[in-house]
Amino acid sequence: MKFSGYAGWLVCGGLVALLLCLSLMTMVPPAQAAASTTQKANDDVTAWIRQHAVPFKTAEPGGSDADLRPLQQMIGTAQIVGLGEETHGTHEFFAMKARIIEYMVQHMGVTAFAMEDDWGMGKEVDSYINGGSNNIWSVLLNDLFITWRTQEIKSLLEWLRAYNADPAHTHKVHFYGIDMQALERPTVDGVLNYLHKVDPSQEKQAHTIYQKFISDNQGIGGMSQYKNLDQAGKQRYTDDAQRVYNVLQTHQAAYIQRSSPQAFARALQDARVVVQYSVIAPNRVVQYYSLFTPDHVPPPTDASSSYWFLQRDVYMAENVNWLEQHNVGRMVLWAHDGHIANNAALYHVNGVTIEGNMGFYLRRWLGTRYLSLGMTFSSGSFNAGFALSPTTYTISTPNPYSLNGTLGSVNLPRYMLDLRQGPKHGTVADWLDTGRPLRIAGMDPGEGIDQIYTPRQAFDIIIHFQKTHASQMLSSQASFFGTLSDDLGYIIMGIVLFIALIAGLVVVLRWRYLTTQAAKTK
Repeated sequence: MKFSGYAGWLVCGGLVALLLCLSLMTMVPPAQAAASTTQKANDDVTAWIRQHAVPFKTAEPGGSDADLRPLQQMIGTAQIVGLGEETHGTHEFFAMKARIIEYMVQHMGVTAFAMEDDWGMGKEVDSYINGGSNNIWSVLLNDLFITWRTQEIKSLLEWLRAYNADPAHTHKVHFYGIDMQALERPTVDGVLNYLHKVDPSQEKQAHTIYQKFISDNQGIGGMSQYKNLDQAGKQRYTDDAQRVYNVLQTHQAAYIQRSSPQAFARALQDARVVVQYSVIAPNRVVQYYSLFTPDHVPPPTDASSSYWFLQRDVYMAENVNWLEQHNVGRMVLWAHDGHIANNAALYHVNGVTIEGNMGFYLRRWLGTRYLSLGMTFSSGSFNAGFALSPTTYTISTPNPYSLNGTLGSVNLPRYMLDLRQGPKHGTVADWLDTGRPLRIAGMDPGEGIDQIYTPRQAFDIIIHFQKTHASQMLSSQASFFGTLSDDLGYIIMGIVLFIALIAGLVVVLRWRYLTTQAAKTK
């Protein structure tokens, strides 16, 4: 059939209109197409996690440890295993860490337990787990940060003390603090006692300098003296601390000859921690914004005010590295996810360049000898707000596109996941290698904040819990009565001696009275 004129135009126009209608009918709206693509990617990631997740029976220590053997294979030959926690107040995190530590001590040759606790405090904790006379309640109250004053930590330290007390265990476990937020007497005494032995004249000068940091009758450095200092005033503290460190370095050969290389190294490290404290303490202020996240570069005023927090991570990495270099043995490192993760973030502040957190520097210095194991959760309760009053907070539903939400989408109660086994290309690789929100809660009150972490870069392994509970905080009253109970024998002995003293005094006074009366009658 042949069309011409208006009829031809009408037919052609009708065909075009028909094709246009058909294309519109089959076309998916852009927003719907994007949502469909996102859902497909999420489904792929969830399927990969479900396929590679390794469930385990419980977070609680004790009982069979067969379900931890896959974790042993994941850890492999790593020399330092960073054990993280998404909050500082979650029972499952603390219990699982304790379970892993007990397993690694018994089956994987771990002899060093390092913790986000002050360097000087760590010496007292180490004394306790190696049979020292100090009791557990004294350790909890005086030698651990408030976040660690929990039943979970108490049970772990008691287990380590019992393990070390067994003569069959020839390789003892030692405890090390890696932080420098306060300055304790054991750190200062480590320097002063060493100088007293090798160079008494320098001891006097060091004691004069350290008096500015630490009170002879209190033994713990405070921060009130730094409150109104300008930058020059703060620098004077650091210069003084550095002066003592330099004395040790300058006389290294002579001092080693008068002692030993090991004794010198310990004294030098103690002096280094004093220097670290002298930098941290004068610059320390409260901070409330996200750190170590690639999408957040705080303005100079923010970075300057939180210089202490940024620099603290570098120093903690330095202290862990010192321990590793001085042959403390295979180590577990207990700290927050924000510290153990391998997270790079560039800051130029106070004339210093800081490139990342503790985990970043450990990975740079140690390579695969350092392994980062993060712990996460989807919903549940945790303690926070430790600086003022520990409070329990609850998160019911995570952001579905966050790490918490995606890891929880497989609906397993608890599992291990080796992120290094993920594919190098495709939607799963994109998820592993792109920044994702992770809810982080630390010392401050509240439900925490979302920080951006690139999963495969930040963590080698993740242990995820679908639902969690708050850590079991120990009250001051419990600590007091616990100390009372531990010291009951001494208390009873003291009471008996006191009664005996009073009785003896009464006998003496009675004798003198009778003697006097007898003399008068004569």
